[in-house]
This record gives sequence, structure tokens and C-alpha cells, in this order.
Amino acid sequence: MSELSPKPATWQQRLDHIVETMRDMSTHTDPQMMVQAYGTRIRQLLPNNTFVSISRRGLSKPYYRITRSSKWKTTINPWKDGDKLPLLQGGLLGELLYGGKPRLIGELNAGPDDPAYE
Repeated sequence: MSELSPKPATWQQRLDHIVETMRDMSTHTDPQMMVQAYGTRIRQLLPNNTFVSISRRGLSKPYYRITRSSKWKTTINPWKDGDKLPLLQGGLLGELLYGGKPRLIGELNAGPDDPAYE
């Protein structure tokens, strides 16, 4: 299976893809490059239109930062330029981050007043 093959069809192909992904991840020394490579590989398994990554590292409840978004025109390296990342509190992402348990969301509905609405 090539590095950029389409979504694998069988369980064995999916497993092979995951093993290749983990091997690839172990070759990276720069965290930003590793996250980008991981995102490329995961989108092969789980195609999507939009993504957002969030973090509460170094922050106290209720604060969090958006660290990556497919809607951004430029990429911000959260390890080097963390102060340039949006600092938010509350809303759906805040509930999910600080809720203390996983949630299954059947239909995502966030209102325009949600701090991470965009």
C-alpha cells in the first residue's frame, strides 16, 4: 500500500495503513511536522471537510485554545507561537473539553453566539 493510497477497504488494509502511520510518526522529531503528517494519513481513513484542534495545555478551566483549523488561511505552530492562538472559554468546545466524559453528538448545532462558532 502506498503512502498516499485511498481509504482502505478491508480490515487488513486498514490495519496495514495504521501500522504504516505509526511507523511514519516515529520518524518525526519536529512535533509540528508530525501532526501535519498524522493529519494527512488520518484523513485517508476518515475523510472530512473541516477540522479543528483544541488544547487546554497550561490553561485553567474554563480556558482553551484553538491550535489548528482547516478554516485558517495560515498555519500557526502552537509549540513556537502559542500566544498567537485564539484563547476562548465556554461554548460547545469548552463543554466537551471540561465535561469529564466522552459524548456522542448526532447532529452538531452550535449557535452564532458560541465563542468557537466559526
